[in-house]
Amino acid sequence: MANLRTKKMTRAIIACSRKVESVYKSEHSKARNLYHKSEAKFNSLKKTGQFAEARKTLDEISELIRENSDEFDELSDRLSILEARKVNLRIEAERIRGRTQQDLFRELANLSIPSICMKQPCPPADDGSSCLSQTALLSPRQSKMCFIRLKALADALKCEAGHAAQVFNYDDTLAKRELASKIHRSALKLNSSKPHVQHQAYLDYWLQITKGYVYLLKGQFEESRKAFAQALETSRIPKIRMFPNYFRSRAEIAAHEYYIDGVERVSLSDFLGAKSKFSTWLDANTDGKPSLRTENIAIFVAICDILSRIPVNNLQPHDWRKLEQLLKRRYTAKTTWALWRRLEWLKELSIKTKSTRSVFTGETLKEEVNNFAKEWKLFVLDAVLPEEDQEASLERKVSYSSLIDILNDIDPYKHDWRGLLVQNLRHMLLLMADYEYLRYLDPPADDAKHTMTNPLKYTENMSCKKLYKIVMYYLRIRSEAHAMTFAHAEEDFDRFHAAIDNGEFPAAIDAQRSFFDAIRFWPHVIVVNEQSNLPHHVYMNEDAPELFTYITRARRLWREIPNTIEFEGLQRLNIGSYYYLRP
Repeated sequence: MANLRTKKMTRAIIACSRKVESVYKSEHSKARNLYHKSEAKFNSLKKTGQFAEARKTLDEISELIRENSDEFDELSDRLSILEARKVNLRIEAERIRGRTQQDLFRELANLSIPSICMKQPCPPADDGSSCLSQTALLSPRQSKMCFIRLKALADALKCEAGHAAQVFNYDDTLAKRELASKIHRSALKLNSSKPHVQHQAYLDYWLQITKGYVYLLKGQFEESRKAFAQALETSRIPKIRMFPNYFRSRAEIAAHEYYIDGVERVSLSDFLGAKSKFSTWLDANTDGKPSLRTENIAIFVAICDILSRIPVNNLQPHDWRKLEQLLKRRYTAKTTWALWRRLEWLKELSIKTKSTRSVFTGETLKEEVNNFAKEWKLFVLDAVLPEEDQEASLERKVSYSSLIDILNDIDPYKHDWRGLLVQNLRHMLLLMADYEYLRYLDPPADDAKHTMTNPLKYTENMSCKKLYKIVMYYLRIRSEAHAMTFAHAEEDFDRFHAAIDNGEFPAAIDAQRSFFDAIRFWPHVIVVNEQSNLPHHVYMNEDAPELFTYITRARRLWREIPNTIEFEGLQRLNIGSYYYLRP
């Protein structure tokens, strides 16, 4: 009897235990199911660019994991991954806005350190080798975290190198690009999928380009040629979008050796040889598209022609005028203007040497021309402007935009010139008001800090004088120096309106041209030729497609000959319509 009772109790305990286990599994399954549904929801929101909602979903997942902590392994790492994904959302949002995100990449890297590595974090400048030595200790989740960390560090260094290059800190640029390439190469050993292999090639390409122009600036011409030759080989790797960047095509990289040869000939005082090499470069770049490099090398050809003819003293005043007009007409670099300033002494000397009373001889001219070879670095477009030119506030001349180009086409006898000129001025001021208003709402980091108030909003039917005041209002908030520059143009602004009121067409043209030149604001106009869907999404990172976009082909109406440009964007544009490219 006792045994029977014991058996019944045992069966009851087992049944109860199974029921508890069933309830536990049910709750466990419920939490897991909710977790997977939330993950799917997050991925959907992220793909459609709903970053704020995606961030809220990550918070919900984090809360779910904390409330059911006994049901999820590697709790600390899971929560760190969720925080890292929030930062990644911010990176993608900033990327869409066209900003750089090196600080966010650093934050992402810090959040992606596996918990097992917390006590012994990798050194900041480590190339990733110490991480790889610990991979045997990592779980699959931690291994992925380590990969994300290394990749984020490489991306941060890539952005920082770009900023260093903008301020001509080329030693820092080279160091950061070398480290970025090494770190990402270590990351590839954790994840060698095709997109990451392609990104490694992109980092290597930029490292080779940087080595090329750094060697060139140091006068190491052969090393420079080798570095650019390596960049050419890297650019041949299929399905990697390398262009446009430092170069516009592989053909331009291949032709770059002629440019290096030309600079080397200048350093050796062989100006005739330099002219030949620069001309060969121009002949090799047959696409006809203007660029800073193309236009300045065309100027270098003319400068070297002048320098090769000075010793024989067969130059005429019109030769110098022709060169000066070329500099004013082209998109001229500051360093090229610095070359012109140094040529002015040779110009004066060559004119004086022709005088019968001159104390200067042909030998003096030859000596001065040979001394000019010391300025060979000014033929390198990546060169830093010499201190004496910086102190002299050397201004770089620029090409007028289409807003000024139309001034040459207005016929006062055929056109309503008053209406056209006023409309032209209003377009310029509307563009400035639009730009300054948007910049006020979302200021760059280097703008002066200001408290948000009710912003002044412009309308298209405002008078030019009201628009002028609105632009001045925002400029004073942003930068007193910019406001002063704009204020200095007020005299031309008033002169223009007086000429309009008095019916003085030439004075109105002159005043408007002077006003546009004084404010130094040149938007460009495009006319859309065609627009088509890209065959792929816009990639916000290497893993996930984000948004559909269009590729637009248009004519850019600036300079004497309009050039064709190609760009990608989210806007659907009308074929044949005209648009301003926002600065």
